[in-house]
Amino acid sequence: MAVLVAGALFGSVGAQAGTPEVCGAASKGQTLLEGRRERIYSVRGYEPPNTERIFGCLVWKGGISIFQLDRWPIHAPFCCGRWATVDTEALAIHAPWVAYAERFSGTDTSASTVAAMDLRQGETSYCLVGGRRVPMRGPSVTGIVLGRNGHRAWIGESGWGTPEIGSCPSTERESNGEIIASGDGIDLDSLALHASTLTWTDSGNRRSAALP
Repeated sequence: MAVLVAGALFGSVGAQAGTPEVCGAASKGQTLLEGRRERIYSVRGYEPPNTERIFGCLVWKGGISIFQLDRWPIHAPFCCGRWATVDTEALAIHAPWVAYAERFSGTDTSASTVAAMDLRQGETSYCLVGGRRVPMRGPSVTGIVLGRNGHRAWIGESGWGTPEIGSCPSTERESNGEIIASGDGIDLDSLALHASTLTWTDSGNRRSAALP
């Protein structure tokens, strides 16, 4: 049974597929999020500046796949080709997908995205949330929900500090997010996904929208 790490083939695994222990041993790294067939975990890097590296692991009929989430893409999306940072507080899993907030930064500009990776092959879709230019504040993502088709939605704040909800109904390599709700009454902890229906609370009232 092969282990696919960041696109390269490594060794074999003798443990029984389908158990959480197979998808990245519990002793290896810190578990950030785990499901029946997926595990997202962090490992401290070996090279300076020794920052944490984030990995996603999937047990599926094709074997066991492990990909680095915060690896630098061949072409940085949208802008900004110097640094990439994954927010480990904004993660969602729905096998075979993992979704996460990732910021790409340059010298004085940055682009915030909600990315989705298919852990079967490591292909990544980047959805633009917004950008910033120093000294302006950029948008933030505090929560993500994820459908089985890789489409996702996020909740967070705009660059002006206003709560907002956006959707990414696409798995193309690059796409623009769609703002579907904005306002000070939005509860930043209320976003949920039921089948293909998004729900949230705005000023105490339940709202909903479709996520294709």
